[in-house]
Amino acid sequence: MTVFQATAPDFSRQDQARVILVSVGHGMTHWVKSVIFVLLPAVREDFSLDYTDIGLFGTIYYMGGALSNVSFGPMVDLTGRRELFQVLSLLLMIIAMAVIGVTDSYTVFLAMAVLIAAGSSLWHPAAIPYLSSRYSSKRGYVLSIHSFFASIGDSAAPAVVGAMISGWFIITFSWREAVLWNVVPVLLILPVIIIFVLLEPQPEKKDDPRGMALMPYLIGLWAQLKSPMVIGLTVVAGFRSAAQGGLRLFLPVYMVDVGGLPLAYAGLALMALSIGGSVTAIPAGIASDKYGRRPVVMVALGISTILIAGFTLIENEFAMVGGVCLIGFSIYALRPVMVSWIMDIIPDELGGSATNLMSTVQSLFNSLMPFIAGIIATKYGLVSVFYLFAALLMAANVVAYFLPKGDGK
Repeated sequence: MTVFQATAPDFSRQDQARVILVSVGHGMTHWVKSVIFVLLPAVREDFSLDYTDIGLFGTIYYMGGALSNVSFGPMVDLTGRRELFQVLSLLLMIIAMAVIGVTDSYTVFLAMAVLIAAGSSLWHPAAIPYLSSRYSSKRGYVLSIHSFFASIGDSAAPAVVGAMISGWFIITFSWREAVLWNVVPVLLILPVIIIFVLLEPQPEKKDDPRGMALMPYLIGLWAQLKSPMVIGLTVVAGFRSAAQGGLRLFLPVYMVDVGGLPLAYAGLALMALSIGGSVTAIPAGIASDKYGRRPVVMVALGISTILIAGFTLIENEFAMVGGVCLIGFSIYALRPVMVSWIMDIIPDELGGSATNLMSTVQSLFNSLMPFIAGIIATKYGLVSVFYLFAALLMAANVVAYFLPKGDGK
């Protein structure tokens, strides 16, 4: 808490607590998502899946998130009930995890995984505008805290679950038992969010709208959809997210199947992929508030470009995975900055739809990529998919370079 206060001294203790509480809730949604991904090697063995099946799982999972995004953004903006939808997001994920922990059907597992994707999609259009409109003068900083806890969830969950299944906690858990135990952190944070976010009296401000009529909403949304800057930012986010999502999907399978390592090591690899976000998110958010969004985005993408160039020179397969992890470190810094950038451009009353526009494009890119990568992995080997992900990051660099010059702080 004191570290955060030193960074933003004009925040009251109550403001800091609220930002951190909502951000912890965000971290829980990423914790649950990461649990699903690290389970895939065990699930693949249990249900006799091949790499194409794993790719198809990823496509269905991300498509579920994309379809959810289309409806959840308008729902949040039109009703203005941002606090309620944060609670509903966590409830959906709790229900899905509980069902996964007791089912013997892959079809049910897949359906509940899609429900988890939907729950995660619901969080962003509710929480991001909630924080962004309350703390617009410190938007980059506040959303970097929000992203910081997401990175904690992404980093910690794979290591914890992998260790549970591999017997590193004295007792060896089945993957279903590990799922049930990992519902507990979400159950603990849910009542706190209900009490201090949902039931808290909400301020009525002109710049913090509580819902809007349908026709003004549609007119405003259409105007934003025609903006070259908005389109460009969402495309960059799509390429970046497709590469990041592909790494999260196939890296655990690679470590277990090609590397012959225990699932715990696969969890540690996912932790390494995400941990950079814990280090880079807050400095990147603060820097973007001070120096502008564009310079920070271009620096982060420039670092990614250098790492990608070095990546192509690596011959050893395990060193190549390490190189991919370093690329992951650099692109995590972009997440809060790009969200802040699009929130700068889009009016506050369209904040939920702006967030979900970016999330929808990311989900659409993610939906296509796993299936394509699965076919490539089946035909040419798992190593080949990492070159595909590196190419996606290069494409993001190119699009970002040609983004229109504009106000976008």
